[in-house]
Amino acid sequence: MWQKAVEKKKEQESKANNQTQSGSGERKDERSQNDEEGKKSERTGNEEKGSANVSYPERRAEDLKRQTIKRLTAIGEKDSFNQNKIERKKRIEELREALAKQSHGAGMGTDKEQIKIGNIGISSPLIDWRKLLKEAVSYNVDWSYKNASVEDGVVTPYLEYIPTPETEILLDTSGSVSETLLRNFLRECKNILQNSRVKVGCFDDEFYGYTEIRNENDIDSMEFQGGGGTNFDVAVNAFTRRVENKIIFTDGEASMPNKKVDAIWIVFGGRKIKPPGGKVITIDDEALEKLLFNYNKTR
Repeated sequence: MWQKAVEKKKEQESKANNQTQSGSGERKDERSQNDEEGKKSERTGNEEKGSANVSYPERRAEDLKRQTIKRLTAIGEKDSFNQNKIERKKRIEELREALAKQSHGAGMGTDKEQIKIGNIGISSPLIDWRKLLKEAVSYNVDWSYKNASVEDGVVTPYLEYIPTPETEILLDTSGSVSETLLRNFLRECKNILQNSRVKVGCFDDEFYGYTEIRNENDIDSMEFQGGGGTNFDVAVNAFTRRVENKIIFTDGEASMPNKKVDAIWIVFGGRKIKPPGGKVITIDDEALEKLLFNYNKTR
């Protein structure tokens, strides 16, 4: 009986110890949770304190600054667009006036002179050259980084055959072509340069040779011979066989050539021509009026 009493007492002590350990673990978990919440609260407090250091007037000033920059950027883009629109309309009106003053039959002049055109500038193309120009059938050898090799951190390009169309352009510089017309010829040459390699030459009753054009500055600095009569046989015989695109800018004031050439004839003015080969595109008052109408619709 005494033995049973001892065992019962040990059992009670064991239960008491287990309860004590359990309570200690719960208190430990509770302390850990409280410490984590305290740290979190401290971090939040620091963040709020940092935000509180920036006063309302300062935040308001920063917001106004961002809004002002955004508004001025939008205004600048709009003003630039409107200015470009005004310039395009001005150039078309200038060209229409030059065509209206065009004197027919003046291509038979004899006074030769050196011609230098100033203030060529640039303009939107009167023709969609990307659709008109033929694709390249020849290839230009150039350095390419597309599939370049890398060794020891050094990039080495390699020679690659890149398809590039070639275009030969002939400008009519006879006595019937005004400075305004020639300036517009050259502006279109700049637009063609965006889509092709270009050589430009001029002619009246003589051909004066080609100049290879690498950039727009080459066009701005060109000087021409001209002022005489117009001979289209001279022009078509100046083209080489190997180029994809052959273009003649003219006012059309002369007899058509006998030789059939697959060229693009860009005729400024109302003269209707029928060359034995190629394609004719007329830039007359009606075409320019349509362009003006389209610009006026643009907002």
